[in-house]
Amino acid sequence: MMNSRYHQPLVPSWYASPQPVWKDESIFPTKLIPLADMTVRQRVRLGYGGRAPRLLLSNAYGHESVHIDAISCALAADSAEIDPKQRGTITVAGSRSIVLPPGATVLTDPVDLVVNTGDVLSVSMYFAQAPTINSFHWEGRSTAYLLPGQQVDAICPKATATTTVRLFLASVLVEAPSRGTIVAFGDSITDGAGASLDADTRWPAFWPTGRLLWGWL
Repeated sequence: MMNSRYHQPLVPSWYASPQPVWKDESIFPTKLIPLADMTVRQRVRLGYGGRAPRLLLSNAYGHESVHIDAISCALAADSAEIDPKQRGTITVAGSRSIVLPPGATVLTDPVDLVVNTGDVLSVSMYFAQAPTINSFHWEGRSTAYLLPGQQVDAICPKATATTTVRLFLASVLVEAPSRGTIVAFGDSITDGAGASLDADTRWPAFWPTGRLLWGWL
């Protein structure tokens, strides 16, 4: 994919594969929380630096449309806090209100930011009405913060709850020279099962390739 403004390819900087939400037959809780009039703030550590990041939003296993009423991104600070000087509004075709159709993925417009390898990007989504969640990534191994009301631009919010699942966020892409991609295939251990929360210590992070240390999950 090419962008006519910068003439550089879109390179995956972070990725979490969507998976269907299971029903009551699983021994593992889904860790989902009702999201009516809530903001979800998720943090992702980027594995590749570049400019003009875009988000790939996913409702891959959804049976109903998901309405995201506002969304923004910023470089993360401590816990739920963000850097007020490094943030931007997320839009799709210029609209801040985004609809994810059933089974669809949506690529957002570029944001006027420059990010570096290893930066933590904070992505905040506001839901006026509770979405039906049929698609997520369960083993996020990173704390996401739930904030009451519309707080996508809040700098130092107070979270009322947390979760560790990935919700509707499948990838972060940046404009940068591409030097190839490494893909790790494996089971839940590759996904991070047993790794320390918020420490980015999954075993692929210890590969000697350096620049692709953190670009997943």
